Amino acid sequence: MNNKDYSQRFIFEDLDIRGEFVHLESSYQAVLSNGDYPEVIQRLLGELVCASVLLSSILKYEGRLAIHAQSEGPVKLLVAECSDKNGVRAIAHFDEERLTDFDQNTPLSALITGGQLAIMIQPAKGKQYQGIVPLSGNTLAECLEGYFEQSEQLPTRIYLAADQQKAGGLLLQQLPGSPDGVTEEASNQWEHITTLANTTRSQELTELSADTLLSRLFVEESIRAFEVQSVNFQCRCSKEKTRFALSAMKRQELEDILEKKQCIAVDCQFCTTRYEFTRDDLKLLDQQEAPQNQTATLH
Repeated sequence: MNNKDYSQRFIFEDLDIRGEFVHLESSYQAVLSNGDYPEVIQRLLGELVCASVLLSSILKYEGRLAIHAQSEGPVKLLVAECSDKNGVRAIAHFDEERLTDFDQNTPLSALITGGQLAIMIQPAKGKQYQGIVPLSGNTLAECLEGYFEQSEQLPTRIYLAADQQKAGGLLLQQLPGSPDGVTEEASNQWEHITTLANTTRSQELTELSADTLLSRLFVEESIRAFEVQSVNFQCRCSKEKTRFALSAMKRQELEDILEKKQCIAVDCQFCTTRYEFTRDDLKLLDQQEAPQNQTATLH
């Protein structure tokens, strides 16, 4: 397969189980290139972006899904987003000094303390939905599995892995059974499939294609794979959106900055693109209303 950044949906022909596989390379590298991230943050970002693609794939909507975390721990902020077109972006803010004692085996709860993990769905039309993910697992995958168990009541298994070059993930989910609930046969089938999936190694998720991995894990099962969907790094920033974000600030604050500098510079935190605004550019602010939930970094 020439495309190294993709997701692929599949189902088990004879079982009420569906799945999704994701593999990222250039899009993951694009995320890492926008920040000087230590290895433990690189791994976490890779897993987070893969998770956003996996969760987005099982939803039928136009818009975007974001996994968002804020904490008082070493990791201050984590955000990964995936649009319905598989455009991804992500960012992390962290306290580098507090990360020196942590390694790849550090549990997620030690990195994100005094905060919460949330899944936010922003459809193109309609209201935003937010679900809180309990930080009850040692890994991001375990936390997300707990979320599905509590909120969706659908047995779900998630496997995530990332190194400094590639990231990959696998999601399995039991489909709703009969109106009377999941049968004993379906429960046994789920246990069988997840037992096989639990043998997946991190290196297999980052190195193998979907076809190869699935054929290795489920040798005796009949699997139907759907069309491969490309994944790419995509930032939603623009000069117009950034100018609109500036309207959240008081006009006098903007004037004070312009008195000291020739222009106001705003850096996109996701892709590092810099937008510069002169006093003439900001005249349009008088005709705009302050947006909701917009932030900007001023220089």
